[in-house]
Amino acid sequence: MRRRNAIFWALVTVAATLVYSAVVFPFLPGSVPVHWGLNGRPDQWWPKGAAIWIAPVFQFVSLVLLWRMPQLMPAARSTTQSERTSNWLFFLLAAFFGYLQIVTTQAALGPIQVTRWLMGAVFVLFGLMASRFSSLERNRWIGVRTRWSMSSDEAWRKTHAFAGVAYQFVSVVGLAMVLFDTPIWTWIAWFLGASLMVVAYSKRAASA
Repeated sequence: MRRRNAIFWALVTVAATLVYSAVVFPFLPGSVPVHWGLNGRPDQWWPKGAAIWIAPVFQFVSLVLLWRMPQLMPAARSTTQSERTSNWLFFLLAAFFGYLQIVTTQAALGPIQVTRWLMGAVFVLFGLMASRFSSLERNRWIGVRTRWSMSSDEAWRKTHAFAGVAYQFVSVVGLAMVLFDTPIWTWIAWFLGASLMVVAYSKRAASA
């Protein structure tokens, strides 16, 4: 995704989030849930006047990073594909935070299975991000940044080729687990286990 297109569509998601927030704000209760426990029940609330800005703030941060990407990732400047991948990833983050705004405000308006909707989106997000991992250049901001993967371009390339396939597989299986409503701890264990496997592979790639 070209940077200009990514910025445009990120701005669209921010604008859509702000419009949606303005529409639902009068209907929200005084306190809005902002965190849920493993049992799927909210365990932390914020005043709606503050909670309504959480997602837009994170969207704005994603937009600023997207705008500053050529300066933040000098290694990507000479690689068009890597730059477009970075643009795609930050646009995904902006869209994801907009989705979070919808889910959390809907949870305040009525009972929904928040953890199911959130974890399903997390698996989809990581699957889409991982599909572009192989084109990322070594950098300090995006990707699997272990001390081993950062040790050389070759270790980075091998780690992200593996991580791209691994996280796409994890996302498909994880999404199925969410759809079949398995216990929440199984979703988390599945994701963390895969992440540890990717870290272990990066160490192996660096020592090869």
